[in-house]
Amino acid sequence: MLVQSLVSPVFVGRSLELRALHEARRALAQSQGAVVLIGGEAGIGKSRLLGQFLAHLARDRRPRNVAGAECIERAERPFGPFRELLAALGYEFPGSAEPLEKGEIFARVAALLHESATKRATILTIEDLQWADRSSLELLTYLASRVGGTRLLIVATYRSDEVEGREPLFAAIARLVREPAVARIALDALDAAQTRELIERAIDGRATLSEAVRDDVVRRSEGNPFFAEELLKDASESRPRAGPVDPRLPISIRAAIAGRLAQLRPDEQHVLSHAAVLGYHFDPELLALMLGVDLDEVLPVLRRARDLNVLLEESTGPGPVRFRFRHALTREVVYEAMLQFDARRTHERLLRTLESLPDAARYVDALAYHAWAARDRERTYRYNEAAGVAALELRAVPEARVCFERAFEAASGHEQEARILDRLGAVLEMQGSVADALECFEGALERYRELGAYDRACEIVRAIATNRNNLGDLGAAAFGAAFLDEYGSRVSLGPRDALLALLARLSTISYDNARAAEFISRIEAPADLPPRARQNMLIAQMDLAFFEGDSVAWQSYVPRLFEMATALPPFVALTVLYSVAQSAAWLGLGDVADRALARAERIEERWDFAALIAHGATVRTLNAWASGRLDVARAEIERALGGAETAVARGALAIVAPLVAAALGEPSLVPEQMEDEFAERRRTARIPDDAAVLAASATTALSRGDLAAARRDLRLALSCLSRPSALAGLVLILAATHLDAGELDPLRTLLAQPLLPDDAACRAHAALTGAILERRFGDPARAVEEALEAAASYRRRGQPLFEAWALEVANDRDGALALYELCGASAEVRRLRVSGPDATGERAIPGLSKREADVARRVAGGATNAQIAEDLAIGVGTVEKHITAIFSKLGVRKRSQIAATYAGRAREGS
Repeated sequence: MLVQSLVSPVFVGRSLELRALHEARRALAQSQGAVVLIGGEAGIGKSRLLGQFLAHLARDRRPRNVAGAECIERAERPFGPFRELLAALGYEFPGSAEPLEKGEIFARVAALLHESATKRATILTIEDLQWADRSSLELLTYLASRVGGTRLLIVATYRSDEVEGREPLFAAIARLVREPAVARIALDALDAAQTRELIERAIDGRATLSEAVRDDVVRRSEGNPFFAEELLKDASESRPRAGPVDPRLPISIRAAIAGRLAQLRPDEQHVLSHAAVLGYHFDPELLALMLGVDLDEVLPVLRRARDLNVLLEESTGPGPVRFRFRHALTREVVYEAMLQFDARRTHERLLRTLESLPDAARYVDALAYHAWAARDRERTYRYNEAAGVAALELRAVPEARVCFERAFEAASGHEQEARILDRLGAVLEMQGSVADALECFEGALERYRELGAYDRACEIVRAIATNRNNLGDLGAAAFGAAFLDEYGSRVSLGPRDALLALLARLSTISYDNARAAEFISRIEAPADLPPRARQNMLIAQMDLAFFEGDSVAWQSYVPRLFEMATALPPFVALTVLYSVAQSAAWLGLGDVADRALARAERIEERWDFAALIAHGATVRTLNAWASGRLDVARAEIERALGGAETAVARGALAIVAPLVAAALGEPSLVPEQMEDEFAERRRTARIPDDAAVLAASATTALSRGDLAAARRDLRLALSCLSRPSALAGLVLILAATHLDAGELDPLRTLLAQPLLPDDAACRAHAALTGAILERRFGDPARAVEEALEAAASYRRRGQPLFEAWALEVANDRDGALALYELCGASAEVRRLRVSGPDATGERAIPGLSKREADVARRVAGGATNAQIAEDLAIGVGTVEKHITAIFSKLGVRKRSQIAATYAGRAREGS
């Protein structure tokens, strides 16, 4: 050949990167395992750098285990590269013979690799990580934190230009680079001088090229070594440019690759195209089997393609010799050169070959992919459904989704369509794509009803009602009830009772407690309910106890739900544990909440339930805030905001995020979209959840100094409450603190309602509320007594922020300040909150009359003259006269100076 391979003892522009790889390899002698990530755009030299590294390993002849694998584009293979690596090392992949939880699979893979590294240093390579399935990325992340202290080195390449477009890869790399054992090598484009040096080394006197041609190669390659080599070969060998257009590649690169391929005879190109169907890496024996010829007939073609630098031979590791295309882009050009008809026939042939193998069932993911690529409708449906189920068993949820989507495209008839839509909806639900899941379930329901499969339709109605609720539809229970009214007589007892249990739970979510009790009473065989339905009934009963303040009854359900969670599917178990933790946090039962969340964490580690995990982060935020761990609450808010967005998670976060933000003095923790949530609640407010969100909105308004907005939200919040509850405690306390005397009748009505003796949470809130009212309008001594009573209750139940608030009202400023500091509240919060209110609930400014003080406070809160007139039931002209007097007495000329004066008085008091 006129131009030699660009592999040289010192690869141009890559000596530092190669040195980094050898440093990692030498560290194995001291049992310093590592993961090395090599990133760069397609053609930048990742495979070449890895090849040089492996060539160095082969030359020093030290005993090592060396194995390589690659990820294949569009072939959804759960744990695909790790299956190959373990097979090359002589191990069977865990979970192949028996179903295992994802965490068990991870642990066993780590144990096998540690065993290999104990025997001898083990070096594993994975190419094209950008095409890896999510499960493989998770496993790699798991291993990265466990390679320390071993003689295990994992080197993985990925296309950095595809990271942004592939969320799983982006997230995995973000996690990996935080691990101390992970090193990252970023291959950048060569500069002009390095590219010219590369050209000179490649030619090495074998060809005469003008400076103009060399300059053209430097310019058009843009520092990409692969492009430079292809352009250089094309220019020096002057072969005709032909071949199909591949829009993903520059025309010069397509022409260069096509030119080299043109040197192969048609029969050789036929073999090569079959190899491209197999993938970037391929087994020559399988290729021969697919072609229906002896291996000896295939090897000469592969040898010739290797000599033309189209293929490379791989012989590292104890496994069989394999081949790969010199570059993934080469394989793409070969594949795209095939007629679509011919490509489909080749996939069909490979499909038949795989089916003929005695262990064909092991290749279900490959069968699914090739059936889909071959457009074989019946087999696409059959194999992709099976592959989706197998992927779920391996906890590979994203891969299962792809398989089920392909199966649905190939489904024939209502029965097949309904079954796949059912499965696909469940997978989408796990991923947090609630609206898409709902669409699938509704499609399945329509088909099941047409088939007369009413029992299954009833089960789908449960899924639809659940997801409607997750999207914030308070009519979800009514939808399920309507189905029972129309079809209930055609549904068997079991599915009907299960739906009633769900409807009871949904009714408690919307605080329709009477309807919830009715649904529970209609359940004919509660003892026979399956676990998932029984937990719905128990949670509904637990929620009714929570709302009524019957904490003894509430706690009686917790052990049963904890026990049930072990028998429930992981997705359902999480919803149970989150429900328990959320109620426990409001009740001040932090130990119960902590136990529930600890159990939930073990499930989260094994499953990728995006929407549920986002909701779990909001529950953890609530629990951390309630127990005074503000730094933890901040971190959980950030995690929740980065997760899948659902109405349930968004609504729960809107209740607690503003409270954390106010305590920390960090308004940025309340994102702009939360204002939309506040506005929506103002339009539709009618249930205690709405009241809690409005209390949070009032907290945000107060932190901004907007007293008028806070009062508006608090008045509306009070209208949503029919009785005091643990959830509504903040509404009561804020209303007592900030509403005018004439606006407090609804609050006094709520406080007059009797509370159960064991309703400790609500009694504490009522005591603090009463203390604030006494301090503002009644007996200061009585206020201190009630506030200390509330503080003692909060202390017993581990709610330090509420305890500090009660101590403020009781004039124990030192005790309150110590608690705020312990919780990590901001200095601003400590300075302003600990100062405490005076008997009127506001700090007085000497020289102003009571009416002038009322007007000044509203001006300081940002109210307009019209708003002040409405609040105080006086004329706008009267307001203007008061403001003129205030300006004169305070010696100011602007409304903003009034606000500054009030802020100054508050600081003096601290």
